[in-house]
Amino acid sequence: MIAPGAVAITAGLLAHQLVFIHGEWHLKGPSVVVIHVLVLGLLHAKHLVDHGNTQISLVQTISLATCYLSSLFTSMTAYRLMFHRLKHFPGPKLAGITKLWHVWKCRDSRGHLVLQDWYEKYGELVRTGPSEITIFHPEAYEAMDGSDNRNTRSDWYDLLYPRVSSIFTRDRELHHERRKMWEQALSRKGVVNCRAHNVLETDAVVQLWSSIIGEL
Repeated sequence: MIAPGAVAITAGLLAHQLVFIHGEWHLKGPSVVVIHVLVLGLLHAKHLVDHGNTQISLVQTISLATCYLSSLFTSMTAYRLMFHRLKHFPGPKLAGITKLWHVWKCRDSRGHLVLQDWYEKYGELVRTGPSEITIFHPEAYEAMDGSDNRNTRSDWYDLLYPRVSSIFTRDRELHHERRKMWEQALSRKGVVNCRAHNVLETDAVVQLWSSIIGEL
């Protein structure tokens, strides 16, 4: 008979390799948690029926959950560090394992300084998350988010989910439909003209700040 712990470890490996390694899961977090809690509840109920002892059944359930989660997160860590497509990009190792580490580094609301430090240490291309590359280059804006780009927007644009807007939607059809009223302003000519104006205004702000700093 196969030991329950071995089954839990195998389940953790399979959960990652067959399920969580595919697609995006950032919007499904609550559902994933609920499903796991329900499964643990059923396991606890089964152990309670088998043994009739609450303490024993609770210990067994926690033991199986520990085996499962340890296996799951070990598999995720190994994959992200050794097999992920972004493994060759420079960046903090912990950032390559979990985005939560980057969030923790920005807990004092100085994320811009964290990114500046990483830019100086790792260069223009930095892996700042398991599936995330931060690019420190002015041409990246046009290439990644310009009028001619064909890129799929990152999960950052789900920031306001379930609310959506013309700016934050990741749905190409919805974005195309909502931007019709902006076609003239967002045309190549309109964007170029607007960019030139923005550059002038930005230079004016920079000069103003420089003069203020010089007076301090």
